[in-house]
Amino acid sequence: MKIFWVDPLNTNPHAVNLIAVILREAGHDVHICSVSRAGHPPPPDVHWIPFAGYRSPPSSLKTNVFAALRLVGFYPFFWRRAVHCALTSGVKVVLVTTNLTLWRQDAWAMRLMARSGLARVAIVHKPYPGVFDDPAGEQAARYRTFYQSATRILTFNAFTRKLMQTLYQLPEDRYSQLPHPHFQPLLDRFSTSRALAFRLHEWAAGFPVIAFLSNMRPEQGLDDLLSSLAILNAERADWRLLLVSSGGDKSQIRTVKRRLAELGLQGRSWFHPGTYSYSSLKAYLEAASVVVVPYRWATQSSVVAMATGAGVPIVATSVGGLSEMVHPGVTGELVPPRNPARLAQALVKVVSHRERYRRETLIWRDALYSPQRTAVSLASALRAAAGNEDAAMYYEMAREGSC
Repeated sequence: MKIFWVDPLNTNPHAVNLIAVILREAGHDVHICSVSRAGHPPPPDVHWIPFAGYRSPPSSLKTNVFAALRLVGFYPFFWRRAVHCALTSGVKVVLVTTNLTLWRQDAWAMRLMARSGLARVAIVHKPYPGVFDDPAGEQAARYRTFYQSATRILTFNAFTRKLMQTLYQLPEDRYSQLPHPHFQPLLDRFSTSRALAFRLHEWAAGFPVIAFLSNMRPEQGLDDLLSSLAILNAERADWRLLLVSSGGDKSQIRTVKRRLAELGLQGRSWFHPGTYSYSSLKAYLEAASVVVVPYRWATQSSVVAMATGAGVPIVATSVGGLSEMVHPGVTGELVPPRNPARLAQALVKVVSHRERYRRETLIWRDALYSPQRTAVSLASALRAAAGNEDAAMYYEMAREGSC
């Protein structure tokens, strides 16, 4: 099956590359129209079509006004070119992923595809930027046109689906659940950085390693993890802390280093505040005894699926869709958010029985995160959307008052 996928800004290159690899290994012909992200090159066996007229968009449109204005000005042109590529490729359906930063233009592009006779299947990680800072859903209306224009909406868990249904009241049959895959099909394409693995081995000195592999945004809960370390240290002192966290500014990095120093953990902590390669990521996962995901809010976490695929147990908070991703007592433990004491207790439990948790995680990883099941489900959703396009086109025309 030929699959044409548009992801304008490629804000989650790990997920894009992973799903592309899974689809390729399932025998599909994958064409992706997107931008390349530094350190995350697209798989060589995927047909990559540049979405924009530059190599990579800025990491933040808020801090780069010139780049933001340039992107906004040319964005509709880029989208129109992407739709033209889809039409000339002969597909009947387009897979769409976007973080809706430029939501007006994305909604316009969905209508353009509808008028061009292309079905639209949208994968949703979370409904819109800042959704968890908007408890009353006051911002949801601005994204309604985009979702109304989707032929089918795919979510990775029941939590996100229910949230979408609450916000947008779309027909039940518009939704499908896409199984979240683990990351081994992608990571297996890269060799482990042996130099980094050796340094980590020497640093860990045989002690269990607690790893945080998320970014420094407040909702990721790094502050709660740091608050739990004193409690953890009182329970048992034979552990190391691995912090691999991108996206922080200089002030955040200084704050983390200061707090580690205040806790006396300089020699027992490894802090990498920046981007990293897939080869380095494999070394970090090999070094980890447990991966901690102390999020304050979330719809899902690629880190959970990534660690589980590598056989590393998880300690995560029971927020959003994370409760659906961890099998307590088997692949890890769940704790309430913003609770450093409970977080420390769970870390002690998993570290103390880490070999049992690792064995169980390896047994359960394919049952929880089967890449093959993801490929089958996604291809089925695309076929179904292509077959139902007549009904979706009528809905679109009726909504715009064209019939």
